[in-house]
Formats: sequence, C-alpha cells, structure tokens
Amino acid sequence: MNYSDKLKKIRKTINLIRASNRDTNVLKVTPDKSNKNYPHELAKFKVYYEFLSKGYIIFTEARFEKGRCDLLIINPETAQALIVEILYSEKLEDAKKKVEKYPIETVFIDADDIKMEEVYI
Repeated sequence: MNYSDKLKKIRKTINLIRASNRDTNVLKVTPDKSNKNYPHELAKFKVYYEFLSKGYIIFTEARFEKGRCDLLIINPETAQALIVEILYSEKLEDAKKKVEKYPIETVFIDADDIKMEEVYI
C-alpha cells in the first residue's frame, strides 16, 4: 500500500467518528466522584500511553453513529485500525452486545490484568 492509499484509509477510519469528537491523541477521562471507575480509567491510560509512545494515532471516547468506544487506535504505518474496550465493571457478555454496533474490529482488555500482547495492530 502506497503512502496516498494509507492516508485515504486513515481518513476513512477517522470519518467514522462524529465530527465534533475528532480530537486525536488527547486522553479523555470520565471522572466518577466515588472513584469506582478509577481502575478502568487507569487501564485506559496505560494502553493509551503505550501506543502513543510508539507513534500511533489514538482517539479516546470516540463516538460513532451508534456507540462510543474507550480507545480507537490507528497504526500510521499500515493504516490498520482497532478498537480497544477496557472491562472493569462491565461484563464481557454485555460489552460484546455493545460493540456489535462498532464499525471496526474490537478487542477486550481486563482492567485488572492488562496484557498488551492482546492488542495487536
């Protein structure tokens, strides 16, 4: 795939995100006064930081036509995209139902046991 084709594919992926929600490489968190979601947000940060330090394009809390994901990661070298959902309080079965609406392949990571090798892009 040549450079122009990569850019077109990346743009096509980005266009799946609502226009008002296209802040790239900005970590968005959803604070909770009770701190019940702290492990979830910490896990999201760890995955975010890992890929940002490698030069990937990252969208957090990306909103699509139907649904919002934790992380959308785009590899700038291959133009491949992947959604990462962090599971903490949510059950895997419920999360799988939610991601059926997502336009991109999704992987799930347990907030209590982050294994970066599960995220291959």
